[in-house]
Amino acid sequence: MAEYIVRRRRWPAIAVTAVIALVLGAGAGWWSARTLLQPPPDALADPGYVVAEARWGEVGQNLRLNTRARWDASSTVTAAVEGVVTVVPPVSGRVVHAGDRLYDVGLRPVVIAQGPVPGFRGLSQGAAGDDVRQLQEMLATLGYLNGAADGVFGDQTRAGVIAWQRSLGLGTRDGLGTVRAGDIVYVPILPSRIHLSDDIAPGFEVAGRTDVLSVLREAPTFEITLGENQSQMVGPGMDVVIEHPDGEWLAIIQEVRPASEQTAAAAVLAGKDGAAPCGEACDAIPVGEGAVFPARIDVVPTFEGVTVPTGALHTDASGRKGVVLESGEFVEVEVLVSAHGTSAVEG
Repeated sequence: MAEYIVRRRRWPAIAVTAVIALVLGAGAGWWSARTLLQPPPDALADPGYVVAEARWGEVGQNLRLNTRARWDASSTVTAAVEGVVTVVPPVSGRVVHAGDRLYDVGLRPVVIAQGPVPGFRGLSQGAAGDDVRQLQEMLATLGYLNGAADGVFGDQTRAGVIAWQRSLGLGTRDGLGTVRAGDIVYVPILPSRIHLSDDIAPGFEVAGRTDVLSVLREAPTFEITLGENQSQMVGPGMDVVIEHPDGEWLAIIQEVRPASEQTAAAAVLAGKDGAAPCGEACDAIPVGEGAVFPARIDVVPTFEGVTVPTGALHTDASGRKGVVLESGEFVEVEVLVSAHGTSAVEG
């Protein structure tokens, strides 16, 4: 196999400008005649080496794939629902707070509140327990209770419940002062982003305890599905550029999840600051089906500088890496990056 030797180009301060032989005009005629009289070169002759030029250029490698952004659920919440769902405000996919209206059952509003105990029973004056305390905390947050949340449904709690129910449009016929089991859906923490169950839709009749919503994680998950060869090319820490309608999001590969019998390998992404790549624009990502964006993984970050064919690099007896010039001189170089048979060097 023929070996490479490197012809250095010399530019001011950079060894990359071509050495071009200048042909003097006065000797042009003599040179032409001499060339015509010479026998043709032996096309089969092998000089034993290939001349390559050091050039100024770019070296890099990237993969262009799609990334899928989706909102994953952190928990599913079950609540008592009896009747026909009549109204569903546009809260699914949004961040909700204590007292926000989720849906109506039989024209009776159902709201959300924070607490670990599900609404498993009706509450009225004289009741006591942690579920009463949760109710009192919601009333205090909304400004309908001034006393302490002591877990006892007394006169002040009843007055607060009546004021709260009237603010929702309920009247005397709706049993003011009493909280039904399905009037409040409790979730572990608020504010939270939620996604209503498909069963919670106008006209649907539900009975008993039903999965009514999912509490979503604080930020969407960004993943790039990888083929077998692609999963071997990428690794944690690599830069990723995600293209979206308003510009670009910068991310890194947080981890590469290996393939399993059920799922393909995937690169899990995070923002440069460790948060979600979408930053303050995450609200634009729809809940449910998610969204797909073009992405570029910088497997080898693009470097601009002096480049040579990777095959032109040699290692001498002392372990130094370098190139051999036409003069036979060995020049030690530092290899900065390599990709697609080309290396960027310095030296």
